[in-house]
Amino acid sequence: MMRSVASAGARAARAASSVQSSAGRRPRPFSTARDAPQATAQSLRPRSPQANAHAQAQAASQAQRLHDQLAGRSMTKVIAREYSASPATAARAVSAPVDDLNDGYYLPQKYRRRDTRLRYEIGQELGNGHYATVFEALDTKTGQKVAVKVMDKRTAPREICQNELAILEELSASGRHHRITPIKDVYEDSRRLYFVLELMRGGDFFERISTSGRIPEREAAAVIRKLCFALNALHEHGILHRDVKLENLLLEGKLQEEKDEGEDEAFKLADLGFAKKIDESDAFKNPAGTLGYVAPEVLRDRLYSPACDVWSAGIVLYILLAGYPPFPHKPGVDVAALGVEEQLELELEAIEFGREPSRWREHLQKGVWRDIDPGAKSLVSRMLRLDPSKRYTTKQVLNDPWIVRNSKLRHIEYLNFE
Repeated sequence: MMRSVASAGARAARAASSVQSSAGRRPRPFSTARDAPQATAQSLRPRSPQANAHAQAQAASQAQRLHDQLAGRSMTKVIAREYSASPATAARAVSAPVDDLNDGYYLPQKYRRRDTRLRYEIGQELGNGHYATVFEALDTKTGQKVAVKVMDKRTAPREICQNELAILEELSASGRHHRITPIKDVYEDSRRLYFVLELMRGGDFFERISTSGRIPEREAAAVIRKLCFALNALHEHGILHRDVKLENLLLEGKLQEEKDEGEDEAFKLADLGFAKKIDESDAFKNPAGTLGYVAPEVLRDRLYSPACDVWSAGIVLYILLAGYPPFPHKPGVDVAALGVEEQLELELEAIEFGREPSRWREHLQKGVWRDIDPGAKSLVSRMLRLDPSKRYTTKQVLNDPWIVRNSKLRHIEYLNFE
């Protein structure tokens, strides 16, 4: 929901919508792969000024088309109808006395320090979503710029706020993986919650793909390798992310002179607002995620496992390589006018149609996919298997030949939850 690493929720909700806004705008979906943007070969011959102007106009048009298609795919969200926590359930979530949370507060007394609130000078807005608005701020104690995610209690459910904080603090206490957004501070007043997060300067991969188009294979392999290291770390810690998407991969935005030679763009996995502990018995009775990224078993059976995060990562890989999403809806359907269950059925229908074996094989021989390495196609297919028991795990992704071949340094990341 934000532009900051840890709170991509607001940004996610703005650009890709978060699981709870189902009535978002949805531009016309393209009906087949033939309608999707195609890469055009650049002529080696000198062009006239008129030809250059025409080419620039075409490039701008394609960038806008990509933006509209990606935005449309992710602006419609599944409504996450998570249960409303009772005071007793809420108290257990944050280890607080029940009476401490009966006065409209979500968190224990220790998070209500006035000196903490005064420490941060709020600046310009970075993004906003269904539950939160993210601001750039100055930490007057350290002089560093940070991001502050502000959640209004009138719209932000108690359980979601408490759950996100509990997971972020658990990860911080156990030695968080450096590809996962950290939390720096927390405070609460009578009307709002404030999460202080690391400030990311580079936007997110949704912006990058929608404005610049697909990225080279080596870069895509590096992104997926780093993403799966982060997901594997979460899964090893018993946590499912449940909302992996381009908008939640926040770019560090290093200046060129700050980068090591050959260094890839650094990013972090953000927005743990819908993350859940795998052993929570009541966590998975309702759908959560972003349409266009949600795994078919979640849409069909509300079945969650680490495999659902791998599916979402597979969608990310597909878009990085192709520049457009893989499973378009049939044309002529006003998705915004549909109810939640109808939207879920429509999404599942699109996935099952597109993933039919012969149709999928044919699809990967057309358009931009004709020039993509067979190893990349194989990995996408294994990450997007309909049966979660046959889908690649994060560890299998990390050991995939295409990933290994395209990774300059395979062992530079560490799973440091131990």
